[in-house]
Amino acid sequence: MLQALADKDFEGKVLPFAPRDSAVVGTVQERAEKLRIALLPPLLMPFSNEGLRESIATLLPEESSGPVVDMAQAVREGWLELWYQPKIETRALVMRGAEALSRVRHPAWGIVPPAYFAPEDSGSPDAVSDAVISRAVEDCIVSLRRVGPSRSG
Repeated sequence: MLQALADKDFEGKVLPFAPRDSAVVGTVQERAEKLRIALLPPLLMPFSNEGLRESIATLLPEESSGPVVDMAQAVREGWLELWYQPKIETRALVMRGAEALSRVRHPAWGIVPPAYFAPEDSGSPDAVSDAVISRAVEDCIVSLRRVGPSRSG
């Protein structure tokens, strides 16, 4: 595999993994060095979350308070999503509604939770609220067309 990567002028980094006390890791490191393939620190199995984090630490962004997302931009760019969490009536075990959870699907950062949403600074302070309400109404209409209204009230 290392040879195939070298043949394609691979410029990334490889994460080797192997059982603890395995001679394979040393062999892989030697071969990668000869082929000028960069390796991350080996991940020894079984591994823990901390072990994985240590192995890929050089790839992770520096610690920060998190990616701050401008909500006005998220609405403009179409990154805002609503995730629906059902509300269940426990006695009858039927869904009686849903709660909309706001999430942003940023093109570089992936799913960004609300803790990293920056308040709007733009001229229209209600733009995000309007977008959320419009989306929820649209989704409700689509859902009603698909499954019809609830028969139990």
